[in-house]
Amino acid sequence: MIIARYITRDVLATFGGVLTILILIALSAQLVGLFNKVASGQLTASLVLMTLGLKSISLVVFVLPLAFFLGILISFSRLYQDSEMTALFAAGVGPFRL
Repeated sequence: MIIARYITRDVLATFGGVLTILILIALSAQLVGLFNKVASGQLTASLVLMTLGLKSISLVVFVLPLAFFLGILISFSRLYQDSEMTALFAAGVGPFRL
């Protein structure tokens, strides 16, 4: 169905953008913490990128559901703002089908 592909593509594109931004924010916060440990001598500078990579895997678990929710929320709010939802409702596509 064309409408399902359109909405899926829109939600996934928004999800990808939101996921990228949230991952960058979370990784930058982790990087600041790692730099603090390097400055205090608890961690060597050569291990910063490896530690950041390992911590990024655990961050994805927390960020994915939030990014998916925000992707759906932003996509559907854009559909309402552009009056595309009104057109879909007029065409017979109900809210439960979406």
